Amino acid sequence: MKKYYYLCIQNWNFTVGKRIEIPKSFINNIKSNKMNKTELIAAVAAKADLSKAAAANAVDAVLATIENELKAGNNVQLIGFGTFAVKEIPAHEGLNPAKGIKIQIPAKKTCKFKAGSKLATL
Repeated sequence: MKKYYYLCIQNWNFTVGKRIEIPKSFINNIKSNKMNKTELIAAVAAKADLSKAAAANAVDAVLATIENELKAGNNVQLIGFGTFAVKEIPAHEGLNPAKGIKIQIPAKKTCKFKAGSKLATL
């Protein structure tokens, strides 16, 4: 089932509505303020005057390096931007909501991010 939206053109004191088909991806981008990896690569390429392939390699390298450091148990601190840290969550008792019985949740490590001074004052 296709969704149709009305495009409204405002000119002085009247509004004309025309029924057009708009792609779902376009509507999703309007509804949410999220940037995906492809958009990040395009922004890096434009900002650093690189090709999209070179920017993709750079973004992948940065993300892989952060991931490897976190897996090794190290924190990654980018001054002004923020700190990626490994947080250890101890084993604890939880409740199964479907059955209402207590279960044991094992210990795990997770990543947390704390915004730096420049990022925190947006």
